[in-house]
Amino acid sequence: MKSSRDYSQNTKKFLELVYNQTRIHSSIEYNTPEDFEMLGEV
Repeated sequence: MKSSRDYSQNTKKFLELVYNQTRIHSSIEYNTPEDFEMLGEV
């Protein structure tokens, strides 16, 4: 059985590794971070 700490750690990993890399950000012209970096604008 998983504890609430396990769920919290898994949620944090998901947000860092998946969600934040795939969602668009208004501060970088509505691109994903990966797309923005590929454009060479960092």
